[in-house]
Amino acid sequence: MISYVPNANELEIVPQRNSVTTSSTYVNFPEPSVITFTKFRTDTKLIMRVLATGFATAINDQSGWGIRINSVDYNFGNTWWNVANKHREVSGLNQITSLAAGAYTAQLRWRRNGGVGNISVDANDRLFMSVTETF
Repeated sequence: MISYVPNANELEIVPQRNSVTTSSTYVNFPEPSVITFTKFRTDTKLIMRVLATGFATAINDQSGWGIRINSVDYNFGNTWWNVANKHREVSGLNQITSLAAGAYTAQLRWRRNGGVGNISVDANDRLFMSVTETF
């Protein structure tokens, strides 16, 4: 039997325009940011990673990044932006242990969960997301 594990699915996002969010709940990232993949086995887990750069337009803004699978947002933690308009790195990972084998779609999501400015990306930023099936 071929297990196809680890099974990695990756996407690099290069913003083509300025994008912002002020939503306090997760919303879809506006650039193309979807991975469609097959989870081959029920006895495996998914490791989800987000590596990104971005900026906030006000001091003390907070942002959250996540990936939505099956209408559930999996959070990667929060970033506290202590300098306005300075690009910096954001990263995180999470795992799912309870998905059956099957076809899925992973959508990059973001939110501003504190502060008064915009959480932003522009053409100077890069984003990377991955979903890997592993034991």
